[in-house]
Amino acid sequence: MRIINIREQVEYKDKAIEYIQRKWASKENLRLYEDCIIHSLKTNNCIQ
Repeated sequence: MRIINIREQVEYKDKAIEYIQRKWASKENLRLYEDCIIHSLKTNNCIQ
């Protein structure tokens, strides 16, 4: 398994969103995962 930091490799953003949505999302919250990932790329704060 290869772990990719999408902050450093933004070109993987869409693939990351699709993967997370496939694994954990339902019809009702697909957009939530997309929104969280996109906004995480725009912040300077790290997840702790």
